[in-house]
Amino acid sequence: MDGLVVRTPYAAISEVTNSTHFNIAVEISTFNQPIATGSKLHLFDSSGNVSSLTVGSATWLNDTGGKGNYSIVTSTALPSGAGVGTALICSSLSPTSTTIHNSSFTNIAGSAVMAMSGDLTIDGITASHVMYPAVHIGDNVGSGGCSRNVVVRDSIFDSCSWRPKLETNFPGVITMANVHATHTAARNHNVTIHNNTFRNHLFDSAFPAINVSDTKTVALTDNVFENTHRGILIDTATVTGLTATGSDVIIDNTNNTQTYAELVGTFLDSSLNGYNGTKSRYSASPGAKARWTFVAPRTGTYAVHIYKVVNSGSDTNAKITVTHNGGSSVSYQNYTTGGSDWVSLGNFSFTEGATYTITNERSAGYLRADAVLFQQL
Repeated sequence: MDGLVVRTPYAAISEVTNSTHFNIAVEISTFNQPIATGSKLHLFDSSGNVSSLTVGSATWLNDTGGKGNYSIVTSTALPSGAGVGTALICSSLSPTSTTIHNSSFTNIAGSAVMAMSGDLTIDGITASHVMYPAVHIGDNVGSGGCSRNVVVRDSIFDSCSWRPKLETNFPGVITMANVHATHTAARNHNVTIHNNTFRNHLFDSAFPAINVSDTKTVALTDNVFENTHRGILIDTATVTGLTATGSDVIIDNTNNTQTYAELVGTFLDSSLNGYNGTKSRYSASPGAKARWTFVAPRTGTYAVHIYKVVNSGSDTNAKITVTHNGGSSVSYQNYTTGGSDWVSLGNFSFTEGATYTITNERSAGYLRADAVLFQQL
């Protein structure tokens, strides 16, 4: 069961008297809920573009066959191409605005939030161990409209979305899609995903943290992906107006057998803390070697760092190799000097969806392995 559903139903033009007088059928019974004079009808054309009409008058006719039927008069004419079957959303049948703030969703055999409406802000929530996409933005197979003006910000998603939602078969922690069985041309409009943390999303290498399709104007900014196979997946055929900047990808050894591996030697847990107080690993085996695997969320240049766990018995000349679009780059780190912190390995170019690695290989002393960081520039 889903934690919270915010739903606006679709309607469709069912009969046209003239360009300003027509009937609509809402996909659910409305029980004579009024459509206000001066409210808006948002119509979707065959390309998913939206045009808006102002309601001059609306009369409820009946509820038949599970649908609410209205006679509508508008102050301006239907746009070219609109007619029987054209999908629309009535602002009078929508929440004026919705904010979900500082809420917690835990151990849910469903989604945390199904966002099938407009003017929705999801702010500061925590979702953990949510089976399906933690937030789905867009319609459902049988009901609910695409979303407009949606913001998801300052939230934490931990160990979510190990299965696609059954109705959508669309994987990801945050998904954007039109999966409606009838109104297939509709699109989400104006979605912002900002300053969120996605953590421990390693269930399937094909499942991204953010999965975007069927959306016009979307901004993905300053999000952190920690122990995820892939941060972002974009369907370029159905997404326009995309901005994706400021992604940070952290790959840590903790509870991670998917994107962190110990290739050579015997490694043990260390009493020395790593990144953010997590456990670090060490090995004294000859030729000991650890590897981190990175899938770039977007094409571009990234500042690459490794977390150096400092101790007097550590390796004085650990060999660090970074693969990137230019080939591979090698540097050497002394793990006995300075303080434990992120150390820059340089700026490198990566291609969206491609796989790269960082390896750390022992020379002398204890090899220390913890975390790596990729910061999109």
